Amino acid sequence: MTQKFTPQAGQTYQNISGLSYLCLDAGDYLPHKALMQSPKSLWTFTAVDCRLYEDGRIDWAYSTGGFFAKEAGTWSR
Repeated sequence: MTQKFTPQAGQTYQNISGLSYLCLDAGDYLPHKALMQSPKSLWTFTAVDCRLYEDGRIDWAYSTGGFFAKEAGTWSR
């Protein structure tokens, strides 16, 4: 079972795929959206319709605007 949620900036979450993602910016202005980044590849994207599973893992319906960041923890291209 899942519930919609908005990730918190600065928190790292494990996706249902097993990969981890850092939330760079929470969707305070748009619920259930967040700017996420893979700490390993620096792939950065907006996750839309975020969901939280009972075991603490997350996923999202789709992502947009993906790019590889130049530095970890940033969203500059």
